[in-house]
Amino acid sequence: RTQAELNQKQRDLIQARDYNKRFEALRATGVIGALAKTKSIDRFEQLVKAQPVPLRNYEMGGRLPANVANPAAFQQFVPSRHELRFEAEPLHEQDLLALTMPLENRLPGLTALESCSISRADVKSMAQQLEAAQVPRLTARCKLSWYVFAENESAAIGATLGAAN
Repeated sequence: RTQAELNQKQRDLIQARDYNKRFEALRATGVIGALAKTKSIDRFEQLVKAQPVPLRNYEMGGRLPANVANPAAFQQFVPSRHELRFEAEPLHEQDLLALTMPLENRLPGLTALESCSISRADVKSMAQQLEAAQVPRLTARCKLSWYVFAENESAAIGATLGAAN
């Protein structure tokens, strides 16, 4: 019986070490913990500047609850999101794709491009059509969400108290 308990404790220790490595890797990418807004916005600006698409403006909102199917499954974490709304003026639809495609993969944390709507400026005369070929005729309004999983302080306190007993 004692050897079986010892073997189980060793398996538990290995599992805890593996979990800790994965946890720290997620924390390092910005998925777990509070959103580093300044770092996130700086990275967004760097990625946008590398593209030939004029950015008209952007706005980062505060923390909102994330709509998840089963919030209880997250136990000691509170899923939340921050919305970044931005407007860009691409010359062509392909320019918008070139801007938005790398955002989800190159921004810190867990991000999702939630929506983009595109409107086209009216071009009335032939002169305007010729001029419009060189200036943005499209306006894109997009919403990107940053998802983070903050540690639930009351769950962490409960786990600490439970471990002490």
